[in-house]
Amino acid sequence: MRLLRFAVEGALLFDGGIAFLDLMATDRVGKQFRSEMTEDVTKIGKTGSVYSLNVVGLTGVNASGKTTLLNLLRFVLAQLAGDYDMREFALPQRRLGKLDEEIAIEAVFWHEGNFYLIESRLTRRPNDWPSAFPEAGDSFAYIDETIWVLSARRVNRAMLADSEEFKANATVVLKRNDDSSMPDMARRFLNDKTSIATFITNKVTVSVESPERALPAITMPVEVVQAFDGSVEKLVWDSDSQVFHLKFKNEPERIVGMDAAVAMLSRGTVYGAELVDHAIETLRRGGYLIIDEIEESLNRSLVAVVVDLFASPVTNPRGAQLVFSTHYPELLDSVRRKDAVYVLVRNERWHTQVVKYADCVNRIENKKSAVINNNVIRGSMPRYPDVQAMRDYVRERVNG
Repeated sequence: MRLLRFAVEGALLFDGGIAFLDLMATDRVGKQFRSEMTEDVTKIGKTGSVYSLNVVGLTGVNASGKTTLLNLLRFVLAQLAGDYDMREFALPQRRLGKLDEEIAIEAVFWHEGNFYLIESRLTRRPNDWPSAFPEAGDSFAYIDETIWVLSARRVNRAMLADSEEFKANATVVLKRNDDSSMPDMARRFLNDKTSIATFITNKVTVSVESPERALPAITMPVEVVQAFDGSVEKLVWDSDSQVFHLKFKNEPERIVGMDAAVAMLSRGTVYGAELVDHAIETLRRGGYLIIDEIEESLNRSLVAVVVDLFASPVTNPRGAQLVFSTHYPELLDSVRRKDAVYVLVRNERWHTQVVKYADCVNRIENKKSAVINNNVIRGSMPRYPDVQAMRDYVRERVNG
């Protein structure tokens, strides 16, 4: 299953109550020099010119909705039983953000040679009911759903981008409230916690990794660890004794527990080793790796290396997708495609608008960080009057 785009209506933080994200290429895709391989994208199907983006980066001011948008992506992938792993800092209660009592989800995805459009309506359930999405912290139940199918031989990018055109060329394949659209056996196992999309993707549940960013209880290859701390010569996990064999250069080997190993290693080494471990698993499966605040404790150049692991077809042969947020636009300079960068801005009504960088900037050679830091995309930087007011307040407090 490959998610190409989604929109969630009823996301109250966003302009018009709609949050959306495109995960397919909208700009031109070119081949590498003397090669049939492409970087930064993965071709969908054997015909046509539809490509999914290998890397998507989000940036924006504080409280602009970056984490909420990533959580909604996870929410939609859970509906479609997509293979994903979300890395974020655990919150006391993981919530999707401000959502209406009833929400609507629209998503376009590709699976086993066909394109699908699904429209779902869900309603909030009482908090004491079992959650439809336990990992999300919000409880919703399905009211209605419809799925259309479109043969890959007939599709083009315009059809995938326009829902009405998709429907005009597609066929309804499943309807939640239509007994004739699915076998009795299938309907018998359908409940209001499960999307009918699972009848297409042939999955019912998705295993979600723990959101904690912690040192994994595995033996870390020296090649990985030394990228984040060159002084580490050995980091071997003994699963029987539940200890690490840890050795730094010019020091004797130590046998330490998990807590001691974490205390002796830098936070950047712990986060970096954990990140690369999950990146490897995602690249192997061809799934989704969602990372909130990718820059946490990591050197900028090392973040660029992780991004490149997903961009390159050599290390990403199965088209895995990395979707991340960052507070630092400089990290987006390592994302080569303009249509793979989104800037979340707050409008005059303090609603978030999801702005695709490619829709605002035509020149490919522009540094994305310079465009964003110079506020060329209005609202991409904190408002000067707000920052100045804070400075004035601090000056008054300090100087009496």
